[in-house]
Amino acid sequence: MDLTECANVDTSAVLKLADEEWPFLKELHVMDTKSLSGRVPQAEFNELVLLLTDRRKRWVDEQHAETARKERLAADAVAFGLAVVSVEPPATQTTHEPVVSNHDWYMGPGVPGEEAGQSGFVHDPDNPPRHCVPVACRRGPALCLDDLCEFVDACQTRLRAWQMGHQVAACDHAMVAQGTMTDNAYALNMLPDCGHVICVECEQKSRVNMTRAHGSEHYVYPCPVCAQDMPDPGGFTITIGETASV
Repeated sequence: MDLTECANVDTSAVLKLADEEWPFLKELHVMDTKSLSGRVPQAEFNELVLLLTDRRKRWVDEQHAETARKERLAADAVAFGLAVVSVEPPATQTTHEPVVSNHDWYMGPGVPGEEAGQSGFVHDPDNPPRHCVPVACRRGPALCLDDLCEFVDACQTRLRAWQMGHQVAACDHAMVAQGTMTDNAYALNMLPDCGHVICVECEQKSRVNMTRAHGSEHYVYPCPVCAQDMPDPGGFTITIGETASV
């Protein structure tokens, strides 16, 4: 299911439906939906983070439980003098139906894996490729969420940098407000791609420095600190704290 850029679709509601009501869904694209488009309050974004964190933890717990079950079966087989059957799929497996083991990262149908070959798997649990981190599903197999988890994790890491007092303020107003949000009425936005925080007024002023690549009709708006592209006007930013809606 591809809901990319459907800005009126509630991201969290869709993820909950995919968890509880759509047992045959294998792949879901929700980038640029409601919690990932426009100016998103930090509380709303945090709700999405918690939802994904819960589902990924459930998926990991399920994998650990399955591994423990296979180990018990193998131990019972040894105890009763039976032949121990390998719990991993044989190397010569030719079936087109993938077998998910504890060391496989599900890529989802139609999603090309990086050096995954024809199987659609990459056997490297410590370094999974892009858009393959699976999440649990109560009524079906693990669900592939494309690059959603990676993007949300990156945004959450940048929010933590702001909360921990790192120097990510992109204007004087944000610098004054950092750590004293209750004492100031600045409306602040975090730029998701670079993590810098800037007040709405300074963000609008910074957009006059737009540039256009040679031969392109598309304008870009450089961040005043790092010159990395800011979101287009109306694009996804995270409003910081309670005063961000002022």
